[in-house]
Formats: sequence, structure tokens, C-alpha cells
Amino acid sequence: MPDIEISFCTTNLNRLWQLKETLSGNLDKLTERQQIVLVDFGSTDGSQIWVWQNFAGAITAGRLVFFEVLSPFQWNMGIAKNLAHRLANGHYLFNLDADNFLSGRDIEKIDTARREGHACHQWTEQWRDGTHGRIGLPYDMFHELGGYGETFLPSGADDSDLLRRLADYGRPAEQIGPPSRLPVQNDFRQKLNFLSDFKDKSEEVYQVIRRHNVAQSKIRLNLEGPGRKGGFRSFVGRLNGQDVSIDGFGSVTDLHTREQMRLAARPVQGTILPRTWRVHVGAHKTATTHLQDTLAYISLVERERQGLQFLPRKIGRPMFAEILRTTESDGADSVSAATASFVDEMRPFISESRDMVLSEENILGFPLELLSDPIYPKLEERIRFLNVLTQDRSVRVFLSIRSFDQVLPGAYSTALRFNRRTKEKREAFLSNMEPARFCWVDLVKRIQSVLPQVDISVWRQEDYQLAETDILTHFTGLALTGTSGIRTPDDTRRPRRESVQIVEQRCDDPSITDSAWKDWVDETYLKGRIEASSEPFTFFDAAQIAHFQEMYRHDCAELSDMGVLFDPEGA
Repeated sequence: MPDIEISFCTTNLNRLWQLKETLSGNLDKLTERQQIVLVDFGSTDGSQIWVWQNFAGAITAGRLVFFEVLSPFQWNMGIAKNLAHRLANGHYLFNLDADNFLSGRDIEKIDTARREGHACHQWTEQWRDGTHGRIGLPYDMFHELGGYGETFLPSGADDSDLLRRLADYGRPAEQIGPPSRLPVQNDFRQKLNFLSDFKDKSEEVYQVIRRHNVAQSKIRLNLEGPGRKGGFRSFVGRLNGQDVSIDGFGSVTDLHTREQMRLAARPVQGTILPRTWRVHVGAHKTATTHLQDTLAYISLVERERQGLQFLPRKIGRPMFAEILRTTESDGADSVSAATASFVDEMRPFISESRDMVLSEENILGFPLELLSDPIYPKLEERIRFLNVLTQDRSVRVFLSIRSFDQVLPGAYSTALRFNRRTKEKREAFLSNMEPARFCWVDLVKRIQSVLPQVDISVWRQEDYQLAETDILTHFTGLALTGTSGIRTPDDTRRPRRESVQIVEQRCDDPSITDSAWKDWVDETYLKGRIEASSEPFTFFDAAQIAHFQEMYRHDCAELSDMGVLFDPEGA
């Protein structure tokens, strides 16, 4: 990758409609020694999907750096801009809001400022036209000043504060004239909605907040001078698709590499075991991935404060895959030996004074096995290792459930991503479907028959959506905080009906090789989610859906009578 001279730093929160107008053209204007850094703060308008669908090549080539924030975050412009600037590789950093355009002439002026080593300001000198934030400065100067102020209320003044501090620093930003093209224009109401989490988004409140920020800027400049010390806000997110953390001093670390380094440095003491094993066994399509991402964030970022011991998915899944291969097919002696190896691998994560929290939705089986008769037909064999764990420590098992009219289409469309022959299973399933066999009560009783000494608790996916913190507190046994705000991964959402139909039509198409199949399906699903041209996929009609939902209500009532259903309202 060539040495980067200029990084254009862009932040986004639900501005897809603007990025569609600006990003492609801006990338086209760059030379090989320039890049755009785009940071998305949990947009819900499809921004992340759209970026990956249209600019994966630019990300791979290094022309676009893309960071998707996973940490809970309340919008603050200074913090957002600082993160984009800290992820930049360029010698010169230029703030470019999502609604702003670049031209060749704009870049020439900015590059002149870079070569001369001074800060620049490329605006029209007209307030509220969207150009005031076009500020550039050398990388070293940005870090010497401590970047943008991170203590302002979320309604502006961050740009003026930086310009004021540059002047006090003795390096005032040179006005280099207006940009060649005005930004995509918002009306003032749109700006308030984007930039403020305040309930009252009136202009009167905006002006009060802005005056407060300006006053704070001037007072801090008078008291502290132009520099801001103490580091920046830390974040967890996905940098070009990789799970990473960026700490307050700019170190970007692969989360899973960091975890392995921590474990390698930690001595393992003999037969150390947790106080209790808390094991979430799925089921599929019940927000398991979101739960795992949330717990990974808490355990990796706030481990010491909150005391959570949780094995991140990318580390734990290979461990589970190994033991489940044994438990599914081998005898009791092999299961005991495999469980002992599993625990040995786990020891570096374990503290005797704490519970060990595990979550793996493939423990009961694979997604397509939800369409089998019975569902998860190898369940009894696969969970035998949990009985072995009970020989030394207590085990608690947690199951998340959802109405089968939601689970079954989701499981099928997920399985279709990995195997084009999944379509044949659908046809067999629909031709012999008996709704009565899809029963969560029966599944719980099957688990109880294998694990008679184990406490089993069940929660509903809809309760997790409404009372996430209560569910996670119940699961982990800890009074967790900061659990909300992790975005649901787009690739776990049920695809649109038309997308699945397109995929099914191409199942026998030899032009799509088996090795390319998953990537092609994922791209088709993502495109459908962006266009939202149809309802989520299902293979049930309205009467069948109503029947499944009535069965689900009956299941929940019976599970409650059995004393295994967790009710957040009654906790």
C-alpha cells in the first residue's frame, strides 16, 4: 500500500441518502496516495450494507477505510470526528462531512496546504450551508492539539472550537476559498434530527446548546490553552470487516488477537475450574449473535469492572465444534476425554471465583436440523458433554425461543447460504409438515431427560428485545450495565422474500460454483435488504402463521407452569 498523503475523514449516522450522492464520486477523485476514512455510528438506514455491497473493492485496495462502531454510543460530533481522524493513515487529515463533495480543484488546494505544512479551511464563509466543517491539518498537529473537543453537547461548535485553538496555537487555518460544489442541502430540521439526541429539537433549544458550547470552548481555551490532554474515547467495532478495539491513545488491536495474547501471558493453575458453568445453547434465530456480540463487548472492554467471563464467538466456536464432533458420534469414554480437553483449552479464561459464561447456538444442532423430525435430531448425543461438566461444578443451561413461524424460515434461509442443495430439504419439509411436532416444551423435556440434574431456564426472543439488560443479568448472574446499543448484525436478519426466490432459482445454475455460492447468496440477500422490495421471507400463509403463534403461546404457558420460563417483569 502506498504512503498516504491525505486522508479525508467522514462520519455517518443515518445519512445513506447523502452518501449515495457523494461517496462514489469522491472516491473517483482520489489519487493512489489519498484515501477516505468512513466511520459509521450504528446507522439503521442500511448504510453499512450499502457500503459493503458497493465499495468492497475500494476497502480491499485501501482507498476506503471503513469502521463500523459496535460500542454503545450517544451521538457527539467531536467524538465522532476524532475517531475518523484517529483511524486515518495520511500525513494530512481533512474533515469531509458525509454531505460534502470533492473536486479535483478542491484536492489541489488541500494538497498545497499539505505540502506547505499548514492548516486550511475550505468554506464559503456562509453559515449553515454545510461547508464550515471542511478543515484540514497535518497529522502531528491534530494529535498535538488533542483533536476535536469531546465534551460539548451534541449540537455543534466543535469546528469553531478547533479553529479557535489552531489560532491560539500559532498555526491558524488558512482560508483557501470555497469548495467547487455546495454540499447536499438539509433543511434545518433535518440537521437537528441528525445532530441531537435531545427530545426537544427546536431551534430555540439548539441555539441555547450552541451558546453553551461556545462559552465552554472559550473558557477552556483561557484556562487550558489550545491542547486537549488525556486521550480519546475508546471504541469497539469492525475495521474493514475485522473485529477490533481502538483505545484512547490510538492503538488499534484485533480483539481476538488481543485475547489470545492475554491468555498466552496468563499462567494456568492446575485444575482451576469456574464457580458455575452458564451455557446458552441457542436456539437458532433467537438473537443469539446479538447476545454474543454484546457479551463480547462487555467482557473484552469492561472485564475487570463488571467481572464477566465470556468466551468470544470467534475463539469459542472452534472449541465447541471439536467437542461436538465427538459427542455426536463417539462413546462415553471418548466424550469424557473430549470434555476434559475442552476444559483444558478453556482454563486460561477461567477464574474459580467467577462463573464461566458460554453461548453457542450450534450445541443443539445446525439451522437446517430445525426442519427435521424431530427438530435437532442429534440433540441427545450432542449435549452429553454438559453432563460430564456437572461431575466437578454446577451447570446451568439457558435456551432462547421464538415462534416457529419466525424461526423456521430464518433457519432455512440461513442454511441456504451454505449449501445450494438446501432447497431440496424445503420441498421435503413442506410436503410432510406437521405443525404439532414443532414444540418447545418437547425440546425442553428432551434436554431435561439427558441433563436431569441441570437447572434449565428459557427466555423468549421478544423479551430479549424489550428487556435486554434483564435477560443478560439473568443469564450471567451479574448486574450488568451498558448492555444496550450493540447493533444487530445485518447478515443475521431474515432476508426478503424476493431475495430467497432469486437464490432458489439459481440453485442449479452451474455458472455459480460451489466455492462462490455463499458470497453470491450473501450479496443477493444484502441487496434485497437495502431495496426492501418485499416482505421478509416466509414459506407459510397467514393461517399457518396464526396457528404457529397460537402453539407458541401454549408452549410459553406450559413452560411457565413447569417453572422454567424467565419473565423479566416478574424478576
